[in-house]
Amino acid sequence: MLLHAGQQIRIYRVTLRERVGITLLLQQGRPTPVEEELLHAPIVSIRGAQESTENAGTSRVSKVALRTRRVCFHKTAVGINRAQASLYGHKQFGVLINESAAWMLAKALGAPFDEWVPPTVIRSIWPTDQKLAGGYGVLSIGMEGQTNVDPPLEDPAYCDSAAFWDALIGQQDRHCGNYRFDTRAHEPPLGLIDNGYAFAAPTEWNTYASNASVFVRHRRQGGRLALSAHELAWLDSIAVDSHLLSDLGDILEPVQFDAFLARIRRMTSPPREILDELEF
Repeated sequence: MLLHAGQQIRIYRVTLRERVGITLLLQQGRPTPVEEELLHAPIVSIRGAQESTENAGTSRVSKVALRTRRVCFHKTAVGINRAQASLYGHKQFGVLINESAAWMLAKALGAPFDEWVPPTVIRSIWPTDQKLAGGYGVLSIGMEGQTNVDPPLEDPAYCDSAAFWDALIGQQDRHCGNYRFDTRAHEPPLGLIDNGYAFAAPTEWNTYASNASVFVRHRRQGGRLALSAHELAWLDSIAVDSHLLSDLGDILEPVQFDAFLARIRRMTSPPREILDELEF
């Protein structure tokens, strides 16, 4: 484990606005076909997600149909509950960065995470009713399935990898309404949605750590603490990916990035176990 890449000395503090700008530049650099679609496909319709989502949450979310027939969800910075974000240790635009960083990491890790975490970009949409969804926000592909269902929690093939993911990113908000699973499909992907309150960092005001991840809770309660060879290999792949670490170091707050690296170090050090929710 090297974990030196991306740990450059910061001569000045990068502002939140600058970090959003860097995120926008990175997503425009080498977009995948699906990212290109999310960034530029014409929008056909926009409506409140509350009309079609059983778990609307506290932030304003819109359901967006693209001309490519892709169904997406858009969460604006101004629509994010500022008080709640603060309790998680984040600011409104920081939530957009967290969502983008999660997809960036999932894409680098590959399967199953690039199939479970919805592709996400920051994009501005401008409907007639700007109070509903106007302005910059994260646009993510919709994931099929139901919320609050037991199969992915009871099946270690899903639960353990989801727990690893949530521990890695410091997910503070993986309750039973923040995943999707299609019980009618054969071998469906697990939708690990809503990563905006991830990338936890030690703060005095963070009061949500004990409610961090239902998957971490189930894995630990099942006694499956030891990391698998695949999970250790995933951590090693991050440690040597200088481009990924540099990009994450540029867009996350320094305290978030340092906490991310610390989680990797703790999981790769003996006894090489999944972190507890209180250790994020």
